Amino acid sequence: MLKTLFSWCKKFPVLKQISVFSSATLVSLNFWVTPAIGDPFRQKNSIEIGEKTEAAFQAMFAEGNYKQARDYLKIAESEEIGEPLVYAMISSLHYLDENWESLKLYAEKTTEVAENLIAINPVRGNIYVATGYFLEGAYIISTEGTLK
Repeated sequence: MLKTLFSWCKKFPVLKQISVFSSATLVSLNFWVTPAIGDPFRQKNSIEIGEKTEAAFQAMFAEGNYKQARDYLKIAESEEIGEPLVYAMISSLHYLDENWESLKLYAEKTTEVAENLIAINPVRGNIYVATGYFLEGAYIISTEGTLK
């Protein structure tokens, strides 16, 4: 596949320039765009999330340390009860563990907390409502399958 791509680049020098430029741009953006503290998704106009939620997010997605993320989420669940990201991440961990009833419980909790957030922050609230529905769908597909 790569051999074919490289042969095309030799035939069409413009493709080579575009691919080099695109690669350099992506690498540069990766170093330039770093998440703001407290909001893992944006640099400007960040929304503060709880300290334990942020630590869990970093442990899970930046470090791949699911055990440590689970420990942070246990604390966050009791201290940061209005944060739908907590319940969504807990739900995803239950999916990985194939603990279907807990997946369903935390998916519903994600949706419930997100619906309460809509009045304060409609965009964020609706994103997490969609996440909750997605997780509820994961439960249904995992327990009932796709076809009946």
